[in-house]
Amino acid sequence: MDSHNAGVNPPSYAPRILRFVYRLIQRAAHLTIVTNKGLAELVACTGGNPFVLEDTLPSFPDVGSSRLDGQYNLVCISTFASDEPFLEVIKAAGLIPSTIHIYITGNWEHAKRRLPPSFPTNIILTGYLPDRDYIRLLNAADIILDLTQRENCLVCGAYEGVAVGKPLILSDTLAIRSLFNRGAVYTRNKANDIGKAITTAISNIDKLSREVMELKAYMAFEWSRKRDKLIGTIDGLLTTFFLAYVFYQFVRDI
Repeated sequence: MDSHNAGVNPPSYAPRILRFVYRLIQRAAHLTIVTNKGLAELVACTGGNPFVLEDTLPSFPDVGSSRLDGQYNLVCISTFASDEPFLEVIKAAGLIPSTIHIYITGNWEHAKRRLPPSFPTNIILTGYLPDRDYIRLLNAADIILDLTQRENCLVCGAYEGVAVGKPLILSDTLAIRSLFNRGAVYTRNKANDIGKAITTAISNIDKLSREVMELKAYMAFEWSRKRDKLIGTIDGLLTTFFLAYVFYQFVRDI
């Protein structure tokens, strides 16, 4: 079974029965693939057999880059989900120079009631973007910003930022620090801290850019190594099942 964050630890608003059902499935599965150590520990606590394999880095086509107007341009990758501190990002924009532009992606319409009536002038809501335009925006960014309030959650925007070789600003959680361990500035999900993280990242942008390219190569190598290990583990399970089946047929025919 391949089980991501909510499949191991459902959010508090999810029906309680889901937690019970997920635990039964994890206990019954011969192998549960998760993306980080924290989730693996939760699976093991239910009696399951976890295997840690992070998501692979995405591969994007060469589509060029957008033209952005800020002196520095940050792309905040968002879906306006409940775990994303997008309101704090908007507040943080008012604490930094207006020449630093923050482009917030995603369909903001379903969060419209939660948004403030006015925004700092350096906040741009892009709305939902087609793939080509989204990739062009990532390529044009100086820094990628992706935040979550959930522990044991490896945000997709961080993978995408590494894939296009951009410095990162990420939430300060153990899971995120463990995987994205260079090329990044970590922050608490509060406006003041986010603002400080932005200025820190800009001040160190050359160093972070070099580090994120090192991280890209390392993550690609590690994913291939773990993939091969997973294939070997699955082969071992299949061999065990096959031998058990042959033994069963032999005993039945006696």
